[in-house]
Amino acid sequence: MEPNISVIIPCKNAEGTIQRALRSCLAQTYPDLEILVIDDGSTDGTRKRAEALARADPRIRVLSCEGKGVSDARNTGLSAMRGEYVTFLDADDAMDPELVETLYHLQQKTGAGITGCTFTTTGERTGTGKTEIFTGKDICLEALQRNDTRIWSKLITRETVGERRFAGGLTIGEDMLFFFSLVLAGTRYALVDSPLYHYTVNPEGAMEKPFTPSFMDQLTCWDMAEKTVEENMPGAFSGEIRGRLLAKKVVSGTLTAMKIAKLPSDEARHYSAEFERCRDYVRKNRTKEALSFLPRDYKVKSSLLLSMPSLYRKLYSGR
Repeated sequence: MEPNISVIIPCKNAEGTIQRALRSCLAQTYPDLEILVIDDGSTDGTRKRAEALARADPRIRVLSCEGKGVSDARNTGLSAMRGEYVTFLDADDAMDPELVETLYHLQQKTGAGITGCTFTTTGERTGTGKTEIFTGKDICLEALQRNDTRIWSKLITRETVGERRFAGGLTIGEDMLFFFSLVLAGTRYALVDSPLYHYTVNPEGAMEKPFTPSFMDQLTCWDMAEKTVEENMPGAFSGEIRGRLLAKKVVSGTLTAMKIAKLPSDEARHYSAEFERCRDYVRKNRTKEALSFLPRDYKVKSSLLLSMPSLYRKLYSGR
């Protein structure tokens, strides 16, 4: 008998957290699962710990991705999955025991191609339990308003995923790009305000690290996401939705430039081209539409980046 729901866990050097993640899957009140651990070239004890749990519970399968990155790891899972539904879990996070069952029953009740829940960083369950349903263009607006472009904390039908895959070679923003690729005119998204996903704020996580060239991926992903949605729903990014999208782009460009400015002098000079790309990106997207939705501090920061880049560098370098 094939499992009904597949859980995909990409991991690399996560020996300290993979057991917690897997045990949270094994503790689900909905038991008809397969759990796909995609080892992305770990050099520590991650695989050994995952395989030990797999020997004890045949629902766990450990597959290899040979260090190709998180996008390829997730794609490996999508190609290998046997379930009619899929959800994603990061190796340093965990799921509430009721997450899968809640999202599955929500899908059965609403017929939505994507169901989702909120998340917690403290373990507290303070949600209202209220369910909202969005379709097509409205999904884009809600995702931008709520910063709900993540791929984890969601259950997606196999039919909705189809042949779509994560863009290879991207490490920041790839989940947002994949989420927007699922948003078509007929897509339905049901969101329940219950923090059933336990997110770990990881100081070693991608967004918390000092600048590396991969940070430029998020600028690429925002542009690709806009193009993908427009191809499937022409005119979807208009009015308020476009203003919010442009504001997100301005924030991304400004933040990335800030990370470059914080580098030691020699490294910062090495990434001068990337710094100028951030400025061009902000200049292009900082329109009147964007300013209506740009937080006040980012209005100031982005203005300073464009008008006085040397001062911007000095302020954030601390030198």
